Amino acid sequence: MDDALPWLDALTDPATYPHPIDAIQVVHTHLSVVALTGEYAYKLKKPVNYGFVDFTTLSKRQAACEAEVRLNQRAAAELYLGVVPVVRTPEGWRIGGDGEAVEWAVRMRQFDPEEQLDRVVARDGRLDDGVLDGLADNVAALHAKAAPASPEMARSYPERLAGAINGNFETLPADPAADVLRAAFDRHLAAQGPLLAERAAAGCVRECHGDLHLANICLWEGRPLPFDCIEFNDDFRTIDTLADVAFLFMDLTDRGLAGAAWRSLNRYLETTGDYAGLPAFPLFVAYRAHVRAKIAHLTAAAPGVPEGEQAGLLATRDRYLALAAETLAEHTGGIDLMVGLPGSGKSTVALARLQAEGGVRIRSDVERKRLHAADPALDLYGDALGALTYQTLLDHARAVVAAGYTAILDATYLRVAYREPVATLAAELGVPLRILHCDAPLKTLRARVRARAAAGTDVSDADEQILLMLAATWEDFTDGELPLVERVG
Repeated sequence: MDDALPWLDALTDPATYPHPIDAIQVVHTHLSVVALTGEYAYKLKKPVNYGFVDFTTLSKRQAACEAEVRLNQRAAAELYLGVVPVVRTPEGWRIGGDGEAVEWAVRMRQFDPEEQLDRVVARDGRLDDGVLDGLADNVAALHAKAAPASPEMARSYPERLAGAINGNFETLPADPAADVLRAAFDRHLAAQGPLLAERAAAGCVRECHGDLHLANICLWEGRPLPFDCIEFNDDFRTIDTLADVAFLFMDLTDRGLAGAAWRSLNRYLETTGDYAGLPAFPLFVAYRAHVRAKIAHLTAAAPGVPEGEQAGLLATRDRYLALAAETLAEHTGGIDLMVGLPGSGKSTVALARLQAEGGVRIRSDVERKRLHAADPALDLYGDALGALTYQTLLDHARAVVAAGYTAILDATYLRVAYREPVATLAAELGVPLRILHCDAPLKTLRARVRARAAAGTDVSDADEQILLMLAATWEDFTDGELPLVERVG
């Protein structure tokens, strides 16, 4: 028995637990010991101090357990049940028993480890669209309820991020490739510094998950639940919300699931409306890859790692470094302009394009309703809100292109007066413009709109009356537009 963990042997004794047990498995991490008992799991903190985490006193371990439950219940309340005492009785150690607490444990519902999303991807090679959408919705809800950072923590975020990046370089090998990567990070930090400070002042730095990769997400009754967020270090957890999303985006991309990465990012952005932060997103993604490169490097250098495993870890390190470099490289981006009547398939085509090629879809139906919610006095389909909606799409497109991505503007764009500003923006930004015209016979469009309304699953409220009204306002493409038009549908 480990003298520092006097309760360790007791974890394999069924009498320690307040419920029947058929089998017990004890798993160690560098910070915790987890007892898997079948229906429930118990997580006990080790009395360690690694500088970034200090669990050396009972009160600190209790506080960490309570923080772990509080923070993880935001997105995974089904899993995190509470904190229970560990007591010592004449009969031995007991979890949840009466008496003075000599240790504390997080009590969780045990889930099938094969339902962790990293294992799902390894097994199936993909994630279902419903899982990706549900995960993005869960993360968006987590960020909406997450506590904003204190003014001091918010102000310090750009400096903390730069310090963390420099710390990574101090750990990783110094070579010409590292010099090039450092210069790229420095360019992005300088360029995005004002935006990072602006977002921090606006409340975008919050108590996030902090470790949002696929191994920390599981399926529970079919729902994707992020678990095991960072509870032990405020700096690691109190970050820009888009930096939290960037870890998931990076992990999906690294696993060859770029389409899934773009789908989940788009779902998150449509839910939150946080397009303005996208110019900093490549910096966040590259930082996450850089951290994983550092971890792989440190693991490879640890004593006792077999030579074969060491080679694999160093290859993983180099893969992450390459991903960071590619993410920070100059990317031109572009604008895709969807044009078509309701029911013509614009949103479906846009979604397929962004998953195949990358990009950010900005939907007029979503933004119109967001604007209407902010000012209900505006007529949902009136000219004033229509003009404001189209201007919002342009503003978001500017942020998307600034990130080096393609902005996919998803609206009817039936009038030349609405299309011309998009062409002007593309010319101003120096990026290519494509016009994707989705078309179908009016009879087909009417049938699709009726079916969509009956299903009640689409964000669009356009019915047959609105379809016919809009059809009457269609303005043909100009001679300048025609060479840019690609007909789809």
